[in-house]
Amino acid sequence: MFVFATIIAFQLFLAFLLLLLVSVSVPITKSIFLFRLTADVGSDFLSTNAHGSVKFGLWGYCLSAIDFSVLAFEHSTTASCSDVHLGYTFDDTIASALHVSKYEHLISRVTTAALVIHPISAALSFLALVFSLLLFRAGSKHYVKRCTLACLVTASIAAVLGTIVFIVDAALIATIRHELAHITDNVLSLGWGSAVWLTLAAVMALWGAVITTSFALRRKLWRSRY
Repeated sequence: MFVFATIIAFQLFLAFLLLLLVSVSVPITKSIFLFRLTADVGSDFLSTNAHGSVKFGLWGYCLSAIDFSVLAFEHSTTASCSDVHLGYTFDDTIASALHVSKYEHLISRVTTAALVIHPISAALSFLALVFSLLLFRAGSKHYVKRCTLACLVTASIAAVLGTIVFIVDAALIATIRHELAHITDNVLSLGWGSAVWLTLAAVMALWGAVITTSFALRRKLWRSRY
C-alpha cells in the first residue's frame, strides 16, 4: 500500500499545485493568464499608430504599457490591472486603452464567473491530498479502507470539476477567436495563455490519481476477501 499511497499523493500534490497557480493568475500574478488580446491599430490620419495587449485571468485583466504615436511623436502609458473580482467583460477601460471599438460583447461575464471552479477544484484536490497522506499512518484495515475511499471520492469530484472548467477555458477562448474571425479590421489578435495548459495538466494528474486510487481500493478489497 505504501507504493500506491506515494503515487497517489504525488499525483494529487501536482494537481493541487498546478490548480493553485492558475487560481492566482492575472491580475494577482501577472505571469499566469488564460489568454491575451493584442491590438495593433494604425491610421493614415496624422500617422497615428497604437500597440498594446491585455492579459486575462480568473479574476480580471492586466493592461500592458500602451505605445502610441501621432505625427512621429511617441508616448507610452503605464501598465495597470483591474481590481480582483469575479466575472468581467470587455469593458470601456480595455477598449479605450487599446483604442478599439465594437468589441463590447466579446467576453461574457457569466462565462468568466464560471472560472471560479478553478479554486474549488484546487481546494478539493488539497482535501484529497490530505486523505492520501493519512494512508501513510499505521492503522487497521478499516482505517486504510475509509481513507482510501474518502480520497477516491474527493479526487473524483475534483477531477470532474477540473474537466468542466478546462472545457470552459477552451470554449471561452474558442468563442473569442471565432468572434474575432468575423470582424474584418483584424485589429485584435488572440494568444493562449499558460493557465489553460496548467489546468489540462492538473486534470490529467487528477484522473491519474482517481485511477490509481481505484486500483488500490480494489486490491485492498480483494485482499480482505481472500
